Amino acid sequence: MSVTALLEGFAAYLARAREARKRNVETLLHEVFFGVATLRKAKERFADQLAPDFRLFDYLRTDEYGLSRCLADLLNPKGKHGQSEAFLASFLGRIGRADWVTADQCRRVVREQATDKGRRIDIFLELRNCVIGIENKRHMTHFGGR
Repeated sequence: MSVTALLEGFAAYLARAREARKRNVETLLHEVFFGVATLRKAKERFADQLAPDFRLFDYLRTDEYGLSRCLADLLNPKGKHGQSEAFLASFLGRIGRADWVTADQCRRVVREQATDKGRRIDIFLELRNCVIGIENKRHMTHFGGR
């Protein structure tokens, strides 16, 4: 066997190996994308029952910022709690505006929203037909003794 024939055979082998690897990578990527899409759909479908992204430890910070984070997440229909607009609807019902909420009306929920005067609003809700600003003040009781 000549060196040229040997090199040509080796080049053909490498080309087949590259093509097989490319097919394997494409197959793997297809399977991963399918698996991720399936997982996302399952999380959406069962979020109200399982709340897969909810972590109690996210709420353990009890200062004003931590409470704002907790409230903002609960008021957000896309929050980790997985309950859709249930908490927002309850909140709006408590302030006499239950008619303001549907699944698509809440555009965003933001913490520490800057105002045009350089101040900050603790929790800012932008609904389709209005905005709501919430100032969160953590009340602390001071106990003193003599």
